[in-house]
Amino acid sequence: MWPRTGRWRIIRISGRPRNRDACGAVRTRPHVNPEHPGGIANNAVLAESARPEVIAACLLLWIPRDVSSLRAQRDTALREARDARAWMTSFRQFAETGPTASHFTYEGTPSGFQPFGLEATVKYFLHSLDVTTVPLNSPEGLKLYEDHKAPILRWNEQMHELRIETP
Repeated sequence: MWPRTGRWRIIRISGRPRNRDACGAVRTRPHVNPEHPGGIANNAVLAESARPEVIAACLLLWIPRDVSSLRAQRDTALREARDARAWMTSFRQFAETGPTASHFTYEGTPSGFQPFGLEATVKYFLHSLDVTTVPLNSPEGLKLYEDHKAPILRWNEQMHELRIETP
């Protein structure tokens, strides 16, 4: 094994090395773990050994691609947030004016809006922890639908709106 100080491996050799530090040891590249070939350490090694012109050219090619990727992710996140806001706003209005219920069935949710978020929204706006929400296509949801005991929360993906059908 090589003796290490800090993040640099120190190699003691005889003769006159090119890059000798004050203690007479040669500084080598930072240790890179072969099990993890990517990451900041390898980028630092490449940046240390490459010419500045090459690094600048790579950055100029990489930055527009990164910006476009971030823009696509931003657009997706904003679209999902807008749909979730529309769902929550519609349900809040229903909770303020509609009939009270202890069971709800739902058909479809906004993209990125998970069932636990849907259930938490229902419980929050109804100020009750005893409310259940089940998918319409589940056995319990079909039974509630057939018995006309629960409002149905239908998300229309094309119109980006929540329709609530009461029994």
